[in-house]
Amino acid sequence: MLNKDRLNLRKKTSKWFGVITAVVVLGFIVFSTSNLYMEETIEVQASPIGEEISTSGTSDVEVLDWIYDQEKHKMQVVIDMNDLRFEQDSLQFMSKQRSDGEELPVEKTYQMNDYAVVEISQISANYQQVLLQIDQQTEQENNDSATNSASETNTEEVEIMVQLYTDYRKVEEATIPSNDEYSYVKYIMNTLIQDTEETIETKKEERQTLKQEIADLDEEANQIEQEKTYQTDEEQTETDGYLNSLEAEKKQLQGDIDALDEQIKMANQRIDSYEEQKKQESISLQ
Repeated sequence: MLNKDRLNLRKKTSKWFGVITAVVVLGFIVFSTSNLYMEETIEVQASPIGEEISTSGTSDVEVLDWIYDQEKHKMQVVIDMNDLRFEQDSLQFMSKQRSDGEELPVEKTYQMNDYAVVEISQISANYQQVLLQIDQQTEQENNDSATNSASETNTEEVEIMVQLYTDYRKVEEATIPSNDEYSYVKYIMNTLIQDTEETIETKKEERQTLKQEIADLDEEANQIEQEKTYQTDEEQTETDGYLNSLEAEKKQLQGDIDALDEQIKMANQRIDSYEEQKKQESISLQ
C-alpha cells in the first residue's frame, strides 16, 4: 500500500513539473517575440493626404503627396504651404524616425509659389513612423529693465508651426524622380492634377447618389398619387401636404446637384490650368 502511494506521488510530481516547465518555456517564447507583437500594436499615426491641417498660426497647410523610396532610403513630401510661404525665410524643417528616435537629414529641395518639395534622407528599413516638423524662427526683443538701461537685446525663439507624420502602413512606396527643376514642376503639377481628378470622381459619386434619391422620391410620389384616388377628402388633404414636402425635398436635392456640377466644372478648369502651367514651364526651362 505504501509503495502504491509513493508511485502516485511520483506521477503527480512529474505531472506538475511538466506543467511548470511548459509555462516557463511558453513565457520565454512570448518574451523573445514580444517586439513583433509590440510593432503591430503601435497606433497608426499618419497625416491625411489632401486635407487641410491646422498650424499654430493663422494658416493651414496641406500634404499633397508623401512617398517613400525604399531603394534610396528617402521620402519626398509635397506640401501646399498656403500663407506660410510668405514666411519661408524663417521656416526650418526637422525630421525624426520612431524606430530609434534619431534625427534625419531634411532639405527643402524645391519651392514653387505655394508648393514646397521636402526630402528626408537616411531612413532606416524599420523606421515605423516618421515625423516632419515645420518650425518658425523669430526674434524676440528684450528690455533690460534690471539695470535701467535703454539698450535692447534680441533673442531668437523657435515656434513649432505644425507636425506632420507618416506611417509604414500608410505611406505610398514609389520612386523619387530626378531633382532637375522641370521634374519638380511636372511632379507638383501631376500631383495636383491627380488630387483634383480624385476630387471630381468623389463629386460625381455624390451627384449620382443625389440623383438616385430624387428618383426614389419620384417613385414614392407616383405611388402615393395612385393611392390618393381611394382616400377621403381629409386624407387627400394630408396627402397633398406630404407630396408638397417631397417636392420641396427634391428641389433641395436638385440645388445640391447644381452646386456639385459647378464644383466639377471648376475642378476641370483647374486641371486645364495645371496642364497649361506645366506646358509653359517646360517651354521656359528649355
